[in-house]
Amino acid sequence: MSEERKYVDKRLLKFSQEGGKFMKMELGESKVVKYLGYKIAHDEKYDKTKYEFTVVNEEGETKVLSTSSRKTVGRFALVVPKSKIKITKVGEGNKTEYTVKVLTAAKPSEPVDEVEDQEEEEEQDDIDIAEEDDEEEEDENPFDKM
Repeated sequence: MSEERKYVDKRLLKFSQEGGKFMKMELGESKVVKYLGYKIAHDEKYDKTKYEFTVVNEEGETKVLSTSSRKTVGRFALVVPKSKIKITKVGEGNKTEYTVKVLTAAKPSEPVDEVEDQEEEEEQDDIDIAEEDDEEEEDENPFDKM
């Protein structure tokens, strides 16, 4: 008797075993990763802003942790890119959030206060420009000519 050989697409099988680009975690599960940075994206399904944090896991794979949890975003705001961190999933469904513990902090490329000061100065410049534009518009008000 001959055994029947099953068809297997090796490329698809390999892809299915890799797990994709997103980091998946069970409730209470923790993972140690190296935090690289983030980007802001639009979640079309829920029509809101989400944050995609890029990390490298212990196997050297680059993964993305996607969340719209403000608590999680606030926790990542305190982490310097290239730091080694431990992420733990502590909620499920629409209450999903993650705790973040810094294990080895990286050195910031710029002092934090300087970055905040630059952003505040840029915002102030934008406000000053907007006020100047308002003054010009007031001079050219078409209702004054009537």
